[in-house]
Amino acid sequence: MSGPEGGVLIVGVGASQGLGAAIARRFAAAGHPVAVAGRNAEKLEATVAELKASGARVAAVVGDATKAEDARRFVAEAQALAPLACGVHNAGGNRPSPFLQVTAESFETHWREHALGGFHLAQAALPALLVRSDTSKRRRRHTLGKKSAHRPDRSGMAGFIELVRAGGRATHQQSPINRSREQMSGTPKPIRVRSQELTTRLKALLRYNDGRPQRTARSPALRS
Repeated sequence: MSGPEGGVLIVGVGASQGLGAAIARRFAAAGHPVAVAGRNAEKLEATVAELKASGARVAAVVGDATKAEDARRFVAEAQALAPLACGVHNAGGNRPSPFLQVTAESFETHWREHALGGFHLAQAALPALLVRSDTSKRRRRHTLGKKSAHRPDRSGMAGFIELVRAGGRATHQQSPINRSREQMSGTPKPIRVRSQELTTRLKALLRYNDGRPQRTARSPALRS
């Protein structure tokens, strides 16, 4: 997923020192157009101002991640900025407490922010991602037909999108994970290796300290 070819939507961006803003900075630094969504307009604008100052293409949209109509609006705004290549659900806080002290209201709020919000985002974003996957497949077949040079950067992302594609179309008789493994087992080795590298980078991206991703020796591509 090269920068000019893929936009990123990050839902759940609040304070500039938070994880959502940190993810936005990383994608923007890599050259991706970034759309950020959250409930607090003032906090969003602060993050947008910071990203624009670094030269990034960025858009902000205010809404509630637990509402399906807002999730569709998030995706529409991101698509207007650039063809969507990645969606990140980061909405909801973490409020740990002893189980017997958790109220039903608190549990439902937590579930709506994390589980229901992620469900709405996936349903809103998958159609755009599946269209992009089909386009990438046709482009790759055309390239291979002309015997052009292999592009592991594009092929790796195509393999990653295939995992999303399986999640969007697999039936209840076969889990998305097992189906994805079967698909990847027949994929050329350079694509499998590149997909594994991407997974490692995403995991490293989520290791953060004080709201900012940590630099790790295992993920040199994430170094500033």
